[in-house]
Parts: sequence; structure tokens; C-alpha cells
Amino acid sequence: MLNQGGYTLADEDAVLFYAQWISIDFAIKVTTAFRLLRNGEITKAYSLAQETKHTTEVNAFEKWINYSDTPLRDVCGMLGIKRTMLFMKIAKNPNQLKSFIDRGILKIRNYGDKGSAVRVTSVGKHYIKDNIEAINTKLDEIYNATDF
Repeated sequence: MLNQGGYTLADEDAVLFYAQWISIDFAIKVTTAFRLLRNGEITKAYSLAQETKHTTEVNAFEKWINYSDTPLRDVCGMLGIKRTMLFMKIAKNPNQLKSFIDRGILKIRNYGDKGSAVRVTSVGKHYIKDNIEAINTKLDEIYNATDF
């Protein structure tokens, strides 16, 4: 591989070895894309690349959403909670926090001498994802009813 003009050029062998390292399915798609390009079927190769990119993004998101220990602020950003600070304040209210913990949505992670933090479980991420519109609507109602 050689860096030229701000981008890296790789030969076909390097790309195929990398693809095999990722997964056999990915390697098959890369090999197919090379074959399509050699045969002048650029549109088909592009479509395959877009499909593969989408599949990779979906797989990464599925891994993330099923991970059971994520900071509350990160979850708010990833899942589209509009009023993050308000949501975090409400979630940390003792009564609401207890309800969320009892339902498996949130948990407290102890960091020893450094204290503890509220973390979101995989159940919590699925709950937020499935109810994002209702959560944002309720947050807007609370925000608009509050005098600052």
C-alpha cells in the first residue's frame, strides 16, 4: 500500500486478504465486486458495495444496542433524544431512577473510589428506541411547561 496525494492505494491482494480477515461472507462480496468491475458492470458493483455498507452499519448498530453498559448521554445522542440534559435530569430523579432500575432500563455502575454512574442496559436502549417519539413529546411538554 502506498499513500499518494492524501489517499491510500492498495493492491487487489491486500484488499482480498483484509476482506478474508473480516469474514468469509465479506470476502465473497469483495471478490464478487472485483469480478463485476472487471466485466464492466460498474452499477452492479456499486449496488453490491452499498448493500454491504448498509449491512455492516446495521450489524454494528445491533451489536451496540445489545451491549448492556452504555453511558446515558451516549444513548441519548445515538437514539435521538432531543432534550438530553432534561432527560438525564429526570432519569436521575430518585423515584424515576428506581422505576427505571426496577424495570431493567437503567443500572448503577460502581467505580469504586471514583463513585458511581447511571448506565443504560440493552433493555433500556431497546425501550428508548421503541418509544423515542413518545419520550421526545413528553420531554417537549415538560420543557414548555417549565419556567426557567
